[in-house]
Amino acid sequence: MPAVSQEQKRRQRIEDEFKYLLQSAWTRPVACQNECQPPHKCSCRRKIVHVYALERWWIEHHPESPEQTRGHRFLDETPPAPHRTFQVRYQNIFTGDQSCRRVLSLLLEQGYHHLIDRFYRADVNDRYLMRSQDDQNLRESLLEVHSRKEVDRIIQDFHRDKWAYCPLNLTLDMDVNLHGTKVILPFCDKIKLPEKGGTASIYWVAVQKDLITDTALTDALQKSLYKDDEFGEVSFPVRTPLRHILNDT
Repeated sequence: MPAVSQEQKRRQRIEDEFKYLLQSAWTRPVACQNECQPPHKCSCRRKIVHVYALERWWIEHHPESPEQTRGHRFLDETPPAPHRTFQVRYQNIFTGDQSCRRVLSLLLEQGYHHLIDRFYRADVNDRYLMRSQDDQNLRESLLEVHSRKEVDRIIQDFHRDKWAYCPLNLTLDMDVNLHGTKVILPFCDKIKLPEKGGTASIYWVAVQKDLITDTALTDALQKSLYKDDEFGEVSFPVRTPLRHILNDT
């Protein structure tokens, strides 16, 4: 068995750190989206990723190498992928309008991170992660290194799992109809309230505090903080400010 180099050991530690945090800190359970009955047969996507914490983590400096961010170190420790289309650089993946911190994280979770250059070249980046798009450019690029069956699986897996990395940005007085979308609502609890006329369904929902980034909404809900034993996080009970976004989801 070949000896494991110090560089390989460092890379394993970085990957282990990412995967540990993804599983233990960043991946959050959410309530059933569609009131499935019976509840134990729920087929909804029941997790989201705290992408704001994840994005910060990539660009923070690593304590073992303070001159480098975790993104720099990850790229340095990752050997060039076979058949790469270009040299992946920090400024491409981790900064700017075409940054791919979420895309890279999802690919790393799925074991496809060696394909990040091909996703980047096909304009699959964080900014356009939610859009419905033609995958032709990505498919053609992936077919250069994988079989058609493998490419179908890679693209299908990516589009299936990407919604956990596309959080709904909660804001004060938001009014959005999400009917028919694949957006995963970030609510750890969701209870339908009795109908009072009209066509819109109204819900009581709770969301974990650190998933709210809008300052106005945070301030408005400050007095309703409570500790939830099940989720182990301080959550907000949300009623009036968010009720209109739940139009028959």
